[in-house]
Amino acid sequence: MKSKYFLVGLVLILAMFLSGCGGVVTPDYEYKVEYKISGTAKSVSVTLSNPTGGTEQYSDVDLPKSYSYRYFSDNFLYISAQNNGETGTVNVKCYYKGQLKDSAHSEGAYVIATASYYISNY
Repeated sequence: MKSKYFLVGLVLILAMFLSGCGGVVTPDYEYKVEYKISGTAKSVSVTLSNPTGGTEQYSDVDLPKSYSYRYFSDNFLYISAQNNGETGTVNVKCYYKGQLKDSAHSEGAYVIATASYYISNY
């Protein structure tokens, strides 16, 4: 009788252990990398580092604007936005795994705001 209880207990422990293996772990952030641009500038020109380590450029971008990536295989984040007009403000923010890592603010004609972050534990 004792061996029957031991066997049932062993099966239950094994079932609990196996049910936890291979499960999906949900991160506490929606995007791995996010760049956010805001301000009062009518439009900006944007340069940013993309998920594969390349550089992308966009012209005449209306604000606010964000670029979000679920997967990012590079270890350097970079966002730069230049005011295309004679007045206005530009704000850029760089997020890694939901946490703000760098930000910048600029104000005036054709000013540039730049934020970057190096992922050291990549």
